[in-house]
Amino acid sequence: LCLPPPRGAFRVHKTLNSKVIVLKLVPGFDDSMIHALIQHSIDLKALVLEMYGTGNGPSRKQSLLDAIRLAKEKGMVVVALSQCLKGGVCLSTYTMGREFEAAGVVSGGDMTTEACTTKLAYLFGVVQDPLEVS
Repeated sequence: LCLPPPRGAFRVHKTLNSKVIVLKLVPGFDDSMIHALIQHSIDLKALVLEMYGTGNGPSRKQSLLDAIRLAKEKGMVVVALSQCLKGGVCLSTYTMGREFEAAGVVSGGDMTTEACTTKLAYLFGVVQDPLEVS
């Protein structure tokens, strides 16, 4: 439980880029709203999707995948989180999750929404390249 003494001076990184949005997917949601949000966004850095269960989404929503591809083309990081209180995202579990993964969605594992958005804001405050953040 004892940590070694620090090697250097304590540094605080105060530069956060909070251009991150969280969308909770619910049954029957309208893909066109997500597409419009992405299409008209000027400098959104990341899109966090709260998915069903282990990273599953609606199975007949090609337009959602198109919106995710558009987000990736615009240089956004897209992260999948679970809405479940326990467990995490495993995109390879279901077909739709594998399609999200193929479209460039990053698994957030068992991170909470707050942890994920804070980490993204920190990383985008330090680096600008979405590939480095992913």
